[in-house]
Amino acid sequence: QSGIPDLLGCLPNGKMIAIELKSENGTVSELQKYNLTKISDCGGFACVLRPSNYDSFKTKVLQLINNGEL
Repeated sequence: QSGIPDLLGCLPNGKMIAIELKSENGTVSELQKYNLTKISDCGGFACVLRPSNYDSFKTKVLQLINNGEL
């Protein structure tokens, strides 16, 4: 459905994760931004993942799994 993040999941500690996949030059729509913000506001981890920020993303997810927070 339009605006829903590409990947939705649950980390082992129960934290929701929502990932919008984009190319380096891909544009995030206003509806996508809105939904990612709402997910974050409710305590989930929501982000836009681009190839260039994969290492940072991986570090953040490991922190969430190990510590429950960033």
